[in-house]
Amino acid sequence: MSSRDNNRKTLIIKRHRYVTLLTVLAFVFLFSMGLIFIISYIWFPMLAGDQDDKVQYIALSITAYAILTIFLIWIIKMGKKVRMSKSPLKSPEIKFISFLGVIALIGGILFAYFSGSFFRAIHFETGPTLTWATGQDPSSEVTIMWRTNAKSESILEYGMSEDDLNTRIELTDNVNWHQVFLSELNADTTYYYRVPGFRDEKIYSFATAPDSASSFTVLLFADPRQNSGPWGDVTQPNIPKYMSLKMEEWESQGKKHAFTLVAGDIVNYAENWMMWQSWFNDISILSGLSTGAVLVDACGNHEKSLGLDFEGEIFSNYYPLDPMPHDLYYFSFNYSQLHVCVLDPWNYTIAPDYSYDGFGPEQAAWLQSDLANCSSMDYKIVVMHPPPFSDSEWKEGFLVLKQAVQDYNVDALFYGHDHDYYSKKIDNTYYNLIGVGGNIDNRGVDSGFVSIDVTPSSMTINMHWINGTSVELGVITP
Repeated sequence: MSSRDNNRKTLIIKRHRYVTLLTVLAFVFLFSMGLIFIISYIWFPMLAGDQDDKVQYIALSITAYAILTIFLIWIIKMGKKVRMSKSPLKSPEIKFISFLGVIALIGGILFAYFSGSFFRAIHFETGPTLTWATGQDPSSEVTIMWRTNAKSESILEYGMSEDDLNTRIELTDNVNWHQVFLSELNADTTYYYRVPGFRDEKIYSFATAPDSASSFTVLLFADPRQNSGPWGDVTQPNIPKYMSLKMEEWESQGKKHAFTLVAGDIVNYAENWMMWQSWFNDISILSGLSTGAVLVDACGNHEKSLGLDFEGEIFSNYYPLDPMPHDLYYFSFNYSQLHVCVLDPWNYTIAPDYSYDGFGPEQAAWLQSDLANCSSMDYKIVVMHPPPFSDSEWKEGFLVLKQAVQDYNVDALFYGHDHDYYSKKIDNTYYNLIGVGGNIDNRGVDSGFVSIDVTPSSMTINMHWINGTSVELGVITP
């Protein structure tokens, strides 16, 4: 063999070794990234998470590690075959490995994003957030909720002075989702509260409802960005943050934020834990909208459908509302001179055609009784998720609502579901479709929210767009 042939053979061998080494190093890198992913998103959350979940996460960690190890061994063996090839860069093995490398990289990025979000959603902290449980009186009661990564007791301190949180509540059950019910509060009074060991023990405040006619502001929106799923969570506006910033401006002018109403679809489906996390983050951590004033949700179809939770069990795990007949969530409350009726015309009993087909006899009877018993209230509004109209005509199943609205002089209705906006006055009642709370498809309409300014002499409804413009929808007098 000539010297030239020997040199060429030596060069080919070196090239084989370099290609093999680079190939193995590339997959060692991917292997290492996989381990980092396992440790960061599975192992650490597992250690801090629910005790009952530990076996599940250990099994998942071992399985993922084993798959990566087998894959690495296979790559090394493929590298040995490459060394025997005369043209290593053109060998089928290298092409196949390169193809797998690209797929692994793309798949790894997608898997890390969605799986990472999933595990963070299972193990997350959020809140605190305020709401009213079924039957609570806004002038003397409130519910404070928050979520901790690890299960713990529910401990809350509160009082009428920021410097003297002289009442302490300790619930000994170890839970992740904490709900503390406060009662025997004074009407029209500001209270301060904190959760020891949570969110740097920051002190928050809220005010109870007045027990007589007063001036206050109610905020409303529907179909927020979480209704679009993870993509909407990234690309769409955080309407609660806009609302909170606007409310701060109004409070500097003397207005009082009483509470917020949401006309449903606060997640894309009930089993999507990422969207529950995002929802509570938006209304608490990222905006403070519900840390200083109560937020009430009119349950939408996405809170209890598109998965296996047609009866709203997951929704009721988060919000302390007692289900009515057929597991529906309708209720009402009085705040000063305003009566709020929250309805739920969802019918999951007609599977597989789950739909908003109207009110069953139990809810219809309850609606009549509820509105009949609030005749002394100056103002009455109804909030629900679906529109009562189809092509400007009343839906047949909603005619009982039409009659009740007329009989008991309901001032305004607010609803979402359709990602659009309109406001119209029919027989002295304002009907408002406000399904533009940040959803990814607003049918060309900008995102926005509604405010209701209530005084002893009038109730004014305004629509506010995130581009900074506003429009008055109507003024109502007692």
